[in-house]
Amino acid sequence: MEAKRRAEEAEQKLETKRHELVELEDELRHKKREVGTEIAAWSETETARLKERFEQQYKSEVAEMEQELNGKVQAEFERIHQAFAELGKSKKELANKDIQDFLDTQISMLQSQS
Repeated sequence: MEAKRRAEEAEQKLETKRHELVELEDELRHKKREVGTEIAAWSETETARLKERFEQQYKSEVAEMEQELNGKVQAEFERIHQAFAELGKSKKELANKDIQDFLDTQISMLQSQS
């Protein structure tokens, strides 16, 4: 009888331990899901943060390049403008010289005819 009672108690303890094991396994699965959800949320947040940071750096670098390019284009326009101004000045000087030469020739012809 004592052996039967001990066997029943052992069986009851074993059943209790099985039940506790099932509860622990359920709790472990639940914790794994929670951790998985937390990791996914962190990953999503971190991805968004890194994307924003990348976009800000990209925009900053593009703005710097645009400024640099605008400066170079402006300098080139100034150089072209200066070249045209010098060309215009040279043409004006040549035109004045041609007019002066023409007038000198006309005066010379008039003087030789008189």
